[in-house]
Amino acid sequence: MNLHNELQREVLIASAQNSRAWDKVRLGRFTGSGLGKLFTEPKSVKDRAEGKLSMTAITYIEEKAMEVITGDAQGEFSAKATDWGNEWEEHALNKLAQAIGCPEDKLKLKPPFKLYGDYSGASPDAYMEYKDIQVGAEIKCPYNSVIHLRHSRVKNAADLKEHDADYYWQCQANMFFHKIPLWLFASFDPRQPEHRMLHYAEIYAVPEDQELMLLKLEKAEKMKQEIIKQWMTK
Repeated sequence: MNLHNELQREVLIASAQNSRAWDKVRLGRFTGSGLGKLFTEPKSVKDRAEGKLSMTAITYIEEKAMEVITGDAQGEFSAKATDWGNEWEEHALNKLAQAIGCPEDKLKLKPPFKLYGDYSGASPDAYMEYKDIQVGAEIKCPYNSVIHLRHSRVKNAADLKEHDADYYWQCQANMFFHKIPLWLFASFDPRQPEHRMLHYAEIYAVPEDQELMLLKLEKAEKMKQEIIKQWMTK
């Protein structure tokens, strides 16, 4: 990589979340928010027994291959639920920081995308100080209040894995990529009674699952490169 490309890469990595540059650095990379798709199971018993990927996982890999080829994001959408989450996220993160007693100077909202190798990475919602150590935070502001109710039943990593595996893998990826052993998973709904608006749980790193995650990523990257090679070959 020449100096110009290296400098360009550093600028992209440091870009603010949801900016055009941030979108660009994520192109073709398996991100924390999408990793759960690689863990979905095929529908047939035979395919599961043979260790085959599900159609959800294959579609995700194909999308990442097309991002490399076209330079455009694939599988993105905007909906009422997404707009609602974006509208309330910063407020919710500040509420979480207040709830855990995080000093204002120890709160960093929406830090840049963290690369893992050449094909993956993740963007935390925030860094915070919790129990005198730096932790990361993943916060959800569901438009559907039933989802907030279900999030509020999550007490630990095992609960999160059972109730919402996508968010579990997102937290595990962030912890591994950032070398932080503790993440806060939180849910916020401003329509609830005051004592029910915010719920958070401590999610600790699970090394064996992180090792499995790396194997999944390697397999997905290999398939992505094969798709790109086949597609670009005359």
